[in-house]
Amino acid sequence: MWKPLRNLEVLWNMQWVGRQFLDNSGDLGRSIDPYAVHQVQVQWNGALLGNRLLKSQSESLQIRIVNLLNHRYVGHGYTYGTFDGLGQPVTNSYVFPQAPRYFLLTYQLGL
Repeated sequence: MWKPLRNLEVLWNMQWVGRQFLDNSGDLGRSIDPYAVHQVQVQWNGALLGNRLLKSQSESLQIRIVNLLNHRYVGHGYTYGTFDGLGQPVTNSYVFPQAPRYFLLTYQLGL
């Protein structure tokens, strides 16, 4: 965390996830590629509007940008095996893409 001002905090977070296998076969075709997701959070802790209007004891305003680099990635999935009409095994893998870049805004008022 970096505090450029007394009431201002800036936080950068990076989450790295290694290769995930969808089953116990160890087959790369049934795995999810490694990925990294970055997020930035900027928070102001101190007097804002509510402090004057509502006589609050504490206030904070936070903006968070998740998936900062807008990376396209898959977070989890599963694999399912069946047999086709000729009795041959067929394995299907299903994965779930994760959200693109998004923003969260939070205002906290302590009364």
